Order: sequence, then structure tokens, then C-alpha cells
Amino acid sequence: MSSVTPQGAVDVGQLSGPLDHENADRLVETVQSGLAEGQPMVVLDMSDVPLMDSAGLDALMDVHDAVHLKGAPSSWPRSPNCVRKCSTSPALVGTSKPTKK
Repeated sequence: MSSVTPQGAVDVGQLSGPLDHENADRLVETVQSGLAEGQPMVVLDMSDVPLMDSAGLDALMDVHDAVHLKGAPSSWPRSPNCVRKCSTSPALVGTSKPTKK
């Protein structure tokens, strides 16, 4: 994450460069820190993220969970197509149900 800018009740995170195993934990820690300080909404601008590995996607799921546990919305504008698809998947939005075998 390159920078986080508080804008009223919103923390806007501008990400740049790959979101991968080398920096995914830092994203989660940064967002959780903002939530602990009372910021009720998180916006992640990922327009400058050229690459994301499984650790990056896992970090986004952790961010999503942390934000929604606070009862707050999250937004990922200008995110890569794979992230938009993941952010609306039933597993991420909490509507998935276990399948019976």
C-alpha cells in the first residue's frame, strides 16, 4: 500500500505495485489499524496494482471480513477484474452454504 488518506469518515487506501506475499500482511495491518481508530469505511483504490497473487487475494478477503465485522461497508473502485469477480462471489459476501454430500 502506498498511502492511506483519511477523508472524513473514510480511509482511502491507494495501492500501487503488486499485492503479493511480500506485502499482503501490511495491507491487512494498515486497514485493521484504521478500523481500531474508528474509521467506519474503507475504500481501496487498486488502479495501480498490476499483479496479485493468492496472498494478495487472501489479504483482500481478510480486509473485507474485518470491515464487515465492524458493520461497515467497503469499496474497491478501479480494481482488477479478478478482484471485482471475487468481491461479488457468494463465499466472500457470506452467502455461501455448505454443500451436502
